[in-house]
Amino acid sequence: EAEMVSFSQWTLPCPDFEGIWENLIYEDDLKPTLLQYAETAMLFSDNGIDGNVISCNRVILLNGPPGTGKTSICKGLAQKLAIR
Repeated sequence: EAEMVSFSQWTLPCPDFEGIWENLIYEDDLKPTLLQYAETAMLFSDNGIDGNVISCNRVILLNGPPGTGKTSICKGLAQKLAIR
């Protein structure tokens, strides 16, 4: 009987993720908006911004059918943020 893998873990930056972000093509301004949102959340965290003063939801929820690039954009974004 085959085992089901429930998750995979990588250390970032990951050589396997090189070039993923640059090769993703989406409509509109999804990539720059997503990157700016994640960078802002990290900036708030890095600078110890009080969540009672400036509220920022640090959750990004990607929804869509299989094969639409959700995992790829997560890998690409994680790589991009890890090498910032």
